[in-house]
Amino acid sequence: MADYGSIVADRAAQSVARQLKPIYKTAQQELQQKLEDFESRHAAKDKQMQQKLADGRITREEYQDWLRGQVFIRKQWNDKISQVNQVILHANQEAARIVHENKLNVFIENYNFNAFVGEQIVGGSFNIYNTQAVAKLIKEHPKVLPEWKIDKKKDYKWNYKKVNNIVNQGIIQGESVDEIAKRLCNDLSTQNENKMRLFARTAITGAQNAGRQQQMDDASKMGIEQHKQWLATMDANTRDAHRALDGQEVPYNESFESPLGPIDYPGDPSADPKNTYNCRCTIVTIYPKYEKRDKPNWRESIDIDGQSYKEWKNGKQKDGKIVGQEKNHENQKTHRHDSV
Repeated sequence: MADYGSIVADRAAQSVARQLKPIYKTAQQELQQKLEDFESRHAAKDKQMQQKLADGRITREEYQDWLRGQVFIRKQWNDKISQVNQVILHANQEAARIVHENKLNVFIENYNFNAFVGEQIVGGSFNIYNTQAVAKLIKEHPKVLPEWKIDKKKDYKWNYKKVNNIVNQGIIQGESVDEIAKRLCNDLSTQNENKMRLFARTAITGAQNAGRQQQMDDASKMGIEQHKQWLATMDANTRDAHRALDGQEVPYNESFESPLGPIDYPGDPSADPKNTYNCRCTIVTIYPKYEKRDKPNWRESIDIDGQSYKEWKNGKQKDGKIVGQEKNHENQKTHRHDSV
């Protein structure tokens, strides 16, 4: 069973997926509008060529050559590809903005929940993050929660390749200009939506665990000894490298060593992308000097020792226990991000 912070991350990923659907539905409709004049311009000639094909006056290869040479290679088509890519670029940029907004909340809730659990074990009083505090953290240390921006050149190259694949597949399958154009609108928008959904899952996992890592960094300033343990989501989609990491424990400020290279936490943006893409794993904090709880699965609860997480967080906010707002904050230094 997942703990509260993991549930927050899963809900955020689901929320992003729902928000992406209308974005790419709109993109699909815009693509159709962009290609309407192109379709109509070639419809008459395409109908004539298909009739010739049906009558046996030209071969299938000759019809395919006509499509490639007279329709999908000329300057007019290249101009259309540029327009198509602008539509998709805009959709991807909007999707990236939505992902980033969700990342912030996931980071905050996982930082705070990790602090909530820590207090129940070691005592003391931990501070929490709010939106203003995490915005300040990101401004001062952008590598903690980097904002992913669409690389226009890479995005264009990726979609240009997809367009060509869709067109070539349509030609091979004997589709008309109209059929190819319609499938292009549907397939291109769908493929980009799927790409951004996978990116969102990766980014949200990174935010979830970055929040926990940041809380451990801050707790270390109180002299608290901590380890972190990797918990893999064990199912058919789990990569072998993360199966191997499941249950492994290292000091809080050290990296896990996986077959795919070092990684600080699931979704770590500084790790090899092969080690992070579409990851759903998490880390939990281990306190070696403190006894483990007797209650089974206590870490999964949001009600510990009679106090709910929500009650605890509200109390912190009421008392002004916010990171960056404490009296001696100006004398504190961020522990590990100066060397990131």
